[in-house]
Amino acid sequence: MNDKQAFSRSYSPFGAVWAVFLVLIAIHGWQSVALVQQKKQLQTALKEAANGQLVNETMLKVSRDLIQMAAVSPRARQIVEDFKIQLTAPPSAGGLVSKPAEPAAASKNARLPAATQKK
Repeated sequence: MNDKQAFSRSYSPFGAVWAVFLVLIAIHGWQSVALVQQKKQLQTALKEAANGQLVNETMLKVSRDLIQMAAVSPRARQIVEDFKIQLTAPPSAGGLVSKPAEPAAASKNARLPAATQKK
């Protein structure tokens, strides 16, 4: 029995549990830092996208004005020809965005259930 008592006194699971706990805290901290960095990158990208959209709208307005001026101004006409400025229709979504389906009762060929039909 002396060996059993010596073993129970010399071994404690506290150290192993504590080590696992510290490793989990370190992993969680590392992931939290990575998420904060990703959030900052996303916010920066969204700001740049908004600025890009503003620049795109401004260039479209300038191009329209320049094309209108080209009808009366030879310099404007030369700029339009040099830079090959032309207005085209914006690209449509095509098949990417589908029209929502009509509700069954609203369609022309739909039949109401027998319980709701008037006699």
